[in-house]
Order: sequence, then C-alpha cells, then structure tokens
Amino acid sequence: MFRLILFVVLIFATRVSYGKLAEVNQPVKLSVQDELLYFPNPDNVRNYTLGFDNILSNYLWFQTVSYFGKHYSTDKQYYWLTHMCNVITELDPRHKVVYEFCSSLVAWENNDAAAARELLAKGISVDPEY
Repeated sequence: MFRLILFVVLIFATRVSYGKLAEVNQPVKLSVQDELLYFPNPDNVRNYTLGFDNILSNYLWFQTVSYFGKHYSTDKQYYWLTHMCNVITELDPRHKVVYEFCSSLVAWENNDAAAARELLAKGISVDPEY
C-alpha cells in the first residue's frame, strides 16, 4: 500500500514539475543584434582558432546553413548571412561550396548583388577556376 501511495505521489509531482518546466522553457525570440552575439568577427577570427581553422570553419558552416534554414522557414530576413559567409571564407578560403551557396543566396534572398559579387571576387582571387 505504501508503495502505491508513493508511486501516485511521484507521478503527481512529476506531472506538476513538468507543467512548470514547460512554462519556463518557452522559446526566446532574439533580437537581430543578439542573434549572432557570439559569432566571431572576420577581422580577427584566426586569433580564436589556435591553428584549427578548418574545424571552426566547418562548424560555422553548419551554423550558417542552420541560420538560413531557420529564417527561410519563418521570416525570410537574413541580416547576418553575408557576415557569416565572410567569416567562413576568411577561415577557409578554399571552401568552394561557401562561395557558391552564399553568393547565390545573398543575391537572390537578400537582394544584395554587390555583396554577392564581393564574395565571388574573393573566391576568384583565391582560385581563378571558380
């Protein structure tokens, strides 16, 4: 009998705490400035890598694709896309997919042809066969 009462009390406590936890864990809407608060600056990004440029560039590439997908499915506002692409190409200038993806999407989705041309020019300066 004691075990049954204890079991019911634990189920009730779990249910109450889950309800409270669900109230607390509501998604937070970040402002445009806070969205990339900890994303590195392209000017001094190599100071953070300690020689592991490719690892950080690949991680940031996944973050960039995730950022684009999140905004593509919601508000279609890509304020930081050009900045993110510049940081990745600063770390790994031979990452051809970044130039292709970013220049296309910056031009089409952001309507910023000048930034797309700059990205492509950066890629061509690294490897003229781009």
